[in-house]
Amino acid sequence: KAVGPNVTLVQREAGPLRAVARAAAEVSSGRSSRALTGAVDELPPVLHALLDRFEVLAKPDAGGQEIPRPFDRRRSGAVAAEGSVVLVLEDEGASRARVDRLLARFLGAGMACVATASRVGWGQGHETLAQALRRVLDRAGLAPQEVDLIVSGASGAVAGDRLEALTLRAAWGEAPLPPLVTPKSVTGEYGGGFLAGAVLAAHGARFGPPNGSTEPDPELGLCPAATPATLSPQVVLATSLAAGGAASWLVLERP
Repeated sequence: KAVGPNVTLVQREAGPLRAVARAAAEVSSGRSSRALTGAVDELPPVLHALLDRFEVLAKPDAGGQEIPRPFDRRRSGAVAAEGSVVLVLEDEGASRARVDRLLARFLGAGMACVATASRVGWGQGHETLAQALRRVLDRAGLAPQEVDLIVSGASGAVAGDRLEALTLRAAWGEAPLPPLVTPKSVTGEYGGGFLAGAVLAAHGARFGPPNGSTEPDPELGLCPAATPATLSPQVVLATSLAAGGAASWLVLERP
């Protein structure tokens, strides 16, 4: 008995966060009382071959393993994945009247685009993206220093991880970045695993050490790590940049 708009957004790696933002806008405006939103990706052999042709995928290391290694100096690409994640978004009052456990509260979202990116490239617009990210936080009533945890969409892409790191460092300026985790080192690129990781992070889930990221790239200056045992994040920022120029951010809060 679902009714209302049925929208599909295709923005590559930035798509899942944009879908959540669109669903949240539908609910907050009153156009929909409840929304199902998320991501689904299927990886047929022809798509896997295409990603390999464009050198998107991680290269086998000396041991024959294909490891994504986000922000690592040895990173060589992402590991492709498939699957789906679906969230239920609705007014908080309605949610609390219906269920005992809420996973996260939506605080805000935003998007931007790197005009210099080619159809398959990442571009050179980290200062522009940093300004857009700061506006997202400002609209949510937050300063960068009030973010407790960053759930980064870094996937091991050579240029993509570099743009992500430069954007975050520019957004925070001289202030230190909060702890940072990289779910795609385990879940891979696509399939919605990153979105699930962001929601679970806002709910207080712990993250183990990143897969294969043991030698930080000195140019990037970021070191993903396991979630500190002492950390109980209240505000979580999820950030996702996409080849082709799209960028999305999502700000979540522990309910």
